[in-house]
Amino acid sequence: MKTKTKITWEKIIEFEPRTKKLYKIAKNENKNELPKNYCANEIFYRRLKPEIVELVGWSARDRRLRSSQAYDIAYEKILNALPDCQHESIFCPL
Repeated sequence: MKTKTKITWEKIIEFEPRTKKLYKIAKNENKNELPKNYCANEIFYRRLKPEIVELVGWSARDRRLRSSQAYDIAYEKILNALPDCQHESIFCPL
């Protein structure tokens, strides 16, 4: 009987290195001077999430990454790497 390996961020980036590139993109947002209207949600949902969906979760090419657990781990790791929104509204403009 095959035992299922617990998925971790380290396993995700090993199986699909492009997820690490997405993480670096999110992390690099911190290095730039952010404009007053900067919206992390806009960056995440329009630029990063569409790529995450292709790489991990039920649509992943690598069957080891086809789980909601893999998706959740990558989603949280990359989203949390972004800086906070800078816009004044309590509602994001999305």
